Amino acid sequence: MRCLGLDYGSTRIGVAVSDDLGLIARPLPCVQARDRQQAAEAIAQRCREHRIERVVLGLPLNANASEGPAAQAARALGDAVAAATGLTVVYFDERLTTQLAQRILNETEVPRRRHRQRVDSMAAVVILQNYLDANGPGGER
Repeated sequence: MRCLGLDYGSTRIGVAVSDDLGLIARPLPCVQARDRQQAAEAIAQRCREHRIERVVLGLPLNANASEGPAAQAARALGDAVAAATGLTVVYFDERLTTQLAQRILNETEVPRRRHRQRVDSMAAVVILQNYLDANGPGGER
């Protein structure tokens, strides 16, 4: 099962895609949209292009695991994506993924000036890979 991973942000939405077996996540270019509907339509287009069967959206929980305004905004995007694609949207705890994505980028040869452009998609990779690892191939558990 091919999955699309999303790291919600108010400016950019990081995007990642799994391989056909649902084992490995890789980054795709970020989605930049003026509003939620435009973002959902851009994500739906990516889903069609990559034959996606499930969307995994990072849920930015507070440190105590409660949901604040950012989580509510992510859920609103998830609802819009589900409506635009007809696909199941799964929410997955994304706490600390941006920090891990920044560490990963720091260990690569990507110039620091380009980190900002790539950190959101790398965070989407971390979210999706954690989901795949926790749920088996294709996230089927």
